[in-house]
Amino acid sequence: PHQVGVSTSRRQTAPDLLLRYDIDDETVMIEATTTHAHHATHHTVASFPWKSVLADYSTFLNAFLGLNFLFISYAFSLAGLVRGLVMTVPVIFVCLNSCLMLVDVKREMPGVMASMDAASASPDAEGSAQAADDEHSKIAYGDAARFAAGEEAETLVNMLLILCHFGYCTGYLIFMAQTLHDVVQSERHVWSFVLYPLPFLITLSLFRSVRSLTPFSTAANAAFVLGFISIVVYISMNFEYNPYDPPLSRMPLFLGQIVAVFDGIGLVLPVEGAMRNKARFPGIFTSAFGTICVAVVFIGVIGFMTFGISTSSIILLNMQNTSMVVGLKVVMILAIGLTYPLKLIPVINAVDSWIQPIKTRLNKAVLRVKGGHVYSCPGAEETDFKEFENLDPAAQKASGVFVEDVGIRFGRFAVIILTAIVAMLAGTHFGTFMTLLGAFGSAPLSFIIPSYLHYRVFKEKLGVMSQLRNACFFSFGVACMVLGGIAAVHEVFAVHEAHPDIYPMELNATVFDDLNATTIDGLNATAEELNAAYYSF
Repeated sequence: PHQVGVSTSRRQTAPDLLLRYDIDDETVMIEATTTHAHHATHHTVASFPWKSVLADYSTFLNAFLGLNFLFISYAFSLAGLVRGLVMTVPVIFVCLNSCLMLVDVKREMPGVMASMDAASASPDAEGSAQAADDEHSKIAYGDAARFAAGEEAETLVNMLLILCHFGYCTGYLIFMAQTLHDVVQSERHVWSFVLYPLPFLITLSLFRSVRSLTPFSTAANAAFVLGFISIVVYISMNFEYNPYDPPLSRMPLFLGQIVAVFDGIGLVLPVEGAMRNKARFPGIFTSAFGTICVAVVFIGVIGFMTFGISTSSIILLNMQNTSMVVGLKVVMILAIGLTYPLKLIPVINAVDSWIQPIKTRLNKAVLRVKGGHVYSCPGAEETDFKEFENLDPAAQKASGVFVEDVGIRFGRFAVIILTAIVAMLAGTHFGTFMTLLGAFGSAPLSFIIPSYLHYRVFKEKLGVMSQLRNACFFSFGVACMVLGGIAAVHEVFAVHEAHPDIYPMELNATVFDDLNATTIDGLNATAEELNAAYYSF
């Protein structure tokens, strides 16, 4: 039994016993004959469960891949190629280890390890094992925080998760507005284009069940993959090295952006909880995260090397509007639009819980994985979804696809309008907005809080080096939050003092074509010099 990972806690009491264990896609058969003089065991193990492993691997990819490959090139334009690569390495290292530490904290929670052991239970315990595994998959970041540091920590984590998801949705609206404005080449202000996707987004937000969004998630994932490949092909075909060394003062902005690029820790626990064989988590997660890092950094480097100082906060805006590129931009707009309601689920469910507190609780941020797709949903009971899903088909049909409660409809409508208002205020400053989100949302969630929770749970077991590691991770997160946050806030005020509609580091490439390079020292200038040169021109 030790060779195939089967628990030996059950004793064979019958003279002849045949046990069957289902571990992932592996089937283990054990024949045991118990006598005083003879004990024989025979087992066969099926081939490696590639299907299960690939499913878990793709789910982790889905959790970390989003808009990040569209704005990482701009992040490198804030730091330069060498400095950007040097600082990206510790960000990746700390982020990876923080995710692993958070899972370690979760597995110290009462009953978690028992539910993992139940995965190898015998057929007569299959139901209880499945129930235990279902409960295990519902444990979220906030639950781990409550276990390690109390209800205050849980509230903080859940509020940060809601803030981040609200910020992502606002960033999605900014992206859709800027890209659509670029496609139609309109002279109208970009903020007006925020209004166009709202009817479609409001309709999607009114679906009664999360499962109804699964087809949209599948279509969005396919569009993301197509977009990623198309951008790599376009840059490769038009590659031209344009060296640019930005001032060192832009590094804090880079820190805020690069942290946002690799943010995805809020989905790690639910995806790990949904794995059929959780013992494989470290290897599968490390492989998936490594793949994301290599792919995203690659596109960031070649994008910055190609577009140099004129690198836009959204790399699609640097691509000339040929028919193929216009089609790509439309596909990416649709992909982001289909992802928007999924990212907004934690926010609208928090609003639902405030409107109908009997149904849900704010301090439960449950992140679920169904059918290979990741959904986030505050409210551990998910009462509104379960009540609907437990109805018979006739009752479901009678209830309709959309929510009927007027208060919930108004709440969800108000949330989307609020994201639109914030997107309008942000205007074309997508880069600054993502820096703010990375500094004040992603840095605490990805670096500061995991190291603190890990120390709280394991402080009696940690050696000196491990405690020093946690302290370094914590300090690194604080540095990213403080430096990136201050720089981003300063940038916001500097931009609006100079001109509310112009963001110096995000000027279109055509502007630089018309500027006299000698006026601003060969375009190797600070943001203030670029802004002054623009108005001089």
